Amino acid sequence: MPYKYVVKVASKGFDEASDLTPFSWASYLGDSGRGHEQFFRATRFQNSPEANNGPLQYGNKNKDSMWNLISKNPQFNDDFNAFMEASSGDRGFWVDWFPVQEHLLDGFTGGAEDVFLVDMAGGRGQDIKAFEAKFPNTPGRLILQERECMLDEAKLSGKIEKMGFDLFKPQQVKGAKVYYMKKILHDWTDSQCQEILQHIRSAMLKGYSKLIIEEFVMPEKDAPLLATLWDWNMLVFCSTMERTQTQWNQVLASAGFQVVKVWSPPGDSQSIIEAEMV
Repeated sequence: MPYKYVVKVASKGFDEASDLTPFSWASYLGDSGRGHEQFFRATRFQNSPEANNGPLQYGNKNKDSMWNLISKNPQFNDDFNAFMEASSGDRGFWVDWFPVQEHLLDGFTGGAEDVFLVDMAGGRGQDIKAFEAKFPNTPGRLILQERECMLDEAKLSGKIEKMGFDLFKPQQVKGAKVYYMKKILHDWTDSQCQEILQHIRSAMLKGYSKLIIEEFVMPEKDAPLLATLWDWNMLVFCSTMERTQTQWNQVLASAGFQVVKVWSPPGDSQSIIEAEMV
């Protein structure tokens, strides 16, 4: 039987105007952040306790975070977003395998004016669009929260609302059924995650609202290649890490959450961490 080749989301990135899209953002940071080896040797390959005092800052000889570097160059910002969208699309979306109907939709008690799902720091909306496509008759509002510059680029249907957002400021949407984040907390240290999570918790309704986190959950040993590569990227670019289930339990507990269940995905993609207020 002959092989069949299909153009996937990541492949399409190479057909865009920028060189090596969607990967040039990473190569740019790597080129500008030389000195990683010296940093790791000096710290004996330990994570820096300070978000802006890692290998990237050591190589660049400043305190700029990865986000500041990317935001200073619109092309690299666009390439980064293309990369994130490609990495989502090529491995499918959480709504394709998580029991959304039974664990989320069936527990929604609001009406059309109430918020069902808030996609926090959701980029240009790839995940919330996938949700709407899978569940077009969701009986509640869908909101994409992001920085204003990102919202300007998001092409959404009329049902999905846009809202300006800052991870480190109080959550504006109160009492939603689902607060969703994908590959966000791995960018931040434990103390920063605690602050982010506390803002979310203050907006939730105990016994009703759910926190859905889509992230890698690292095994204690024999980690798969994809998760290991992401763990290395987090160490270099953000001075953080991909977390084990024990580490997720700890960081969530520090902000007043308990893990209901960790749902394992098909293949090597991110897990779903289902959490509730304590």
